[in-house]
Amino acid sequence: MKVSGLFILALGVLAVFSPLAAGISLSLLFGAILFAGSIVHIAQVLGNGELKTSIVQLSLGFLYALAGISFIVNPTFGLTTLTIVLFAQLALTGALQIAWGLRSEEGKTELILSGFLSLVLASLIYAGWPSTATWVLGLFFGLNLIATGTAMILKAD
Repeated sequence: MKVSGLFILALGVLAVFSPLAAGISLSLLFGAILFAGSIVHIAQVLGNGELKTSIVQLSLGFLYALAGISFIVNPTFGLTTLTIVLFAQLALTGALQIAWGLRSEEGKTELILSGFLSLVLASLIYAGWPSTATWVLGLFFGLNLIATGTAMILKAD
């Protein structure tokens, strides 16, 4: 567990110091997953033999393929798209956590603080747009790897 934790921690440090490379790698990986998923999806639809009722599913498979190819061919586009999704997720999660915290009796402070932090992170992405698209995803991913690796190392003792 300690060796795995050290490896994940090292990957996190690399991602923090090279956030653009980490972000582009994530974009390429996501594109490859979308494309692989599209192949499986299309094969599933064609294997059913009910093409007439599966036209929507087939269309979705081709849409996944198109999205996957676009992320692979232009990973910067993918990185920008993923950063927009991250911004939306942080903003919505933050607003919902604050609203939930204001209505909650238990864990009120933690929910409001968590929501506030999410809104601060979303605001940082928005304030620096579009340049934040080049580093924020890699940085956040790297910080997550550092936290995960550290937790694995501490858990191993």
